[in-house]
Amino acid sequence: DKLCQKIDIVIAFSHTKNMYKHIEPVVGIELKGINQKYQLINEDVDRLAAAMSNVDNIGKNSIKQSYSIFLRRHDNPKKIVEQKDIDFWTSNEVAKWGDYCIEKKHQFPTLCFEVEKFDIKSKTVSQVQFEPNCDYSEVADLTGCIYGYMIKIKQADL
Repeated sequence: DKLCQKIDIVIAFSHTKNMYKHIEPVVGIELKGINQKYQLINEDVDRLAAAMSNVDNIGKNSIKQSYSIFLRRHDNPKKIVEQKDIDFWTSNEVAKWGDYCIEKKHQFPTLCFEVEKFDIKSKTVSQVQFEPNCDYSEVADLTGCIYGYMIKIKQADL
C-alpha cells in the first residue's frame, strides 16, 4: 500500500512525559527529482495527508505541517528562453497545482493545501552574455528554466 510507505524526511522533537521519553514528529517532507510523474507526486501528497489525518484515542496528531517538493525543467535545451516563456510555464504549473490543492482540500477537509514556486535556475536570453558569432544552439544552451514547487499541507486549525 502506497500510503504505508515511509516519509522521506521527518522532523521530530523529543520530550519527557510521565517519566517516558517521547519522540513526536512535527513535520513531514517528501522530495522528488526533476520532472517526476504526476502520479508519484500525488502519492507523496496522499501519504503526507493521510499521516497528518491519523488520530487515535490518546491524542491529536503531532504532525503540524508537511511539504511535497518537486522540480520541473520547463525549457527545451534547443530553444532560447525568454521571460515570457518562464512566466507562461510557471503560471500554468502554479494554476494546475492550485486546482489540485482545492481538490485535496475536499478529500482531506481537516487540512489546508497550497502551492508555492521557487526559482532553481532561470536564465533568459537577455540575462546571458554570449559572443556575437555564437550560433542559435550555443545561445539556447546558455538559457534555461528549472523551477521548484512545494505543496504545503497544514492542519486547518492552525
